[in-house]
Amino acid sequence: MTEFTIFSYMYRDGDNYKYSGRSAFRGAITDDQMVRLENAFDDGCYFIADQININIPAVFPYPDPYEYNAGSGHCWHEFLDLSVKEVDEQMIDAIIDGRTIDAFVQDVETASKTGLKEYDPAPRESDL
Repeated sequence: MTEFTIFSYMYRDGDNYKYSGRSAFRGAITDDQMVRLENAFDDGCYFIADQININIPAVFPYPDPYEYNAGSGHCWHEFLDLSVKEVDEQMIDAIIDGRTIDAFVQDVETASKTGLKEYDPAPRESDL
């Protein structure tokens, strides 16, 4: 068995519609890494998913099932939880492509230092 850290997060728009996401990273997160993540996230828990180099998929609901509302839509995601799971070696390739929790923490810190750039997540015409 191999240990993985499961990173759970969500997108919550201004109308309180919620959409969740999860990513897995090889290795168990340490207390120090947890503190570093909280320090790097905006207000301890907010981040812009597609600005983290290690792929954290954005979980915007657009274009379905709700119409985009410029008054409530934004680009921020919210960190929810980190948990450590043991995964059978045969499942590893299906879950992760060699990403480690340490590399993820470093990428979040780099994005934080560079400065996250807010944008409008409105769906493109090609998405409709």
